[in-house]
Amino acid sequence: ADENLRLIRSSLPEAVEACVDAAGHEFDVLRQRTLLRAASYGQAFCSNFHRDRIQEMCKILRVLNAVRSLEIGIPLSIQQYKLLTPSVLIGRLINAHQHLLALRISEYLGMNQKYVRNPRIGFQR
Repeated sequence: ADENLRLIRSSLPEAVEACVDAAGHEFDVLRQRTLLRAASYGQAFCSNFHRDRIQEMCKILRVLNAVRSLEIGIPLSIQQYKLLTPSVLIGRLINAHQHLLALRISEYLGMNQKYVRNPRIGFQR
């Protein structure tokens, strides 16, 4: 394994980046995990790879997988998510009466709490 690693060391950052990008474009959760594990393993041997890239992709995939679930039914791709922005997605979840998921996603992403829960009328801006 060490010999194989030395052979591909020069192209390892690109391979790790490709695994992270492929995970983002994948809808199957098991394939996402496999690709992210491969990226994480390769990252351990990469000194010049941006360490936060895998964590950021994991965060995005958690949000996407939550809204892609059968209960919610919003099959967003990663490109659509990036164009839509998280705040617009939160608004759409609120309009679809998915208030708890909207709150959890906004908390998870560390967003400014624009949406405040009012016990009488639900969530409002």
